[in-house]
Amino acid sequence: MQYHRQPTNTPRARKKPIYATTEQAPAASHRADIDADETSERHTQPAYEDDELEAGQRMTSIARRYTRIPMPDGMLYRQGNEQVYVHHGPPPTRRASRNAPTTDARPAPTGRRRFHWVFFVGVGLLVMIAGYVALSSFGSWWHIQSDDSTYGRPRTFQTDAVVGHGDSQAHPSHFIALNLNRHILVIELPGGDVSTSLIYSGPVLLGDGQDLTPVTLTFTDVNGDGRLDMVLHILDQTLLFLNTGTKFVPPSNLVARGGSHPPTPGDA
Repeated sequence: MQYHRQPTNTPRARKKPIYATTEQAPAASHRADIDADETSERHTQPAYEDDELEAGQRMTSIARRYTRIPMPDGMLYRQGNEQVYVHHGPPPTRRASRNAPTTDARPAPTGRRRFHWVFFVGVGLLVMIAGYVALSSFGSWWHIQSDDSTYGRPRTFQTDAVVGHGDSQAHPSHFIALNLNRHILVIELPGGDVSTSLIYSGPVLLGDGQDLTPVTLTFTDVNGDGRLDMVLHILDQTLLFLNTGTKFVPPSNLVARGGSHPPTPGDA
C-alpha cells in the first residue's frame, strides 16, 4: 500500500512582504486562488482507500486554508515555496536603533531671543555718547551762527561813549573792536572825528577757530579818578585800558607779551 503525502523536508518558506494598494489586492487574491486550485488538483489522487482519502482530503483542506490567510492589515498568500504578504496600508516606518546616531537635526527654536543686561547697558552708553556728541556739535554750530548774525565776519563790535577825549554828549566818541585774523584791534574816533582816530593793539589769540571769537568793550571808572576806563572782554578774560584824559594805556603785562603801545594823534 502506497501513501502519497506531501514532503516534509521542503525548504522553509520565505516570507516576502509586498506592499500593494487596495486596487491591486483583488488581482493578487484571484491569482492566489488559481494557484491554490492548481496545487490541490496536482496533489489529488483518485485511487485512495478510505483512510488514505480522508487523510488526503484533510491535508488538502489544510493546504487550501493556509494558501490565503487574512491578516489585520492585509492578506498572506502562498505561491509555491514562497509566501507573499500583501499589505493594504502605508509601509511601516523603520525604527531607528538606540545606538545609531540620529541624523535629523531638531529645528532651531523660533522663540524671542533674549539679550544679556550688559548688552542694554552698552547700548545705553553708546546712545548717551552719541547724544552728547550731537548736542555739542549742534551747540557749537548754533553759537557760530548766532555770532555771525550779531558780529559778522570778521568779528566786529561797535559802541559810543563819552570818555573826555574832546567829545561830548552831542558828539560822543565812537569805538570799534575788531578781531582781524586773531589779532585784536580797537579803533577810537574821538568825538566822531576820523582825522583824530586812535588805534589800540590788543593781544593775539592762539588756537583753532579763534578768528571767530568776538570782542566787546565796556567803560567804567576802575581806579576812581573820575574818568571812564576801557575794559576789553575776550571770552572769559578782561583787559583793562586806563584813561589818561587823552588816550587809553594798555596793561603792562600786555606790553610785556608783545602788545604795541597805542598810537597818539601826532604819530606818523
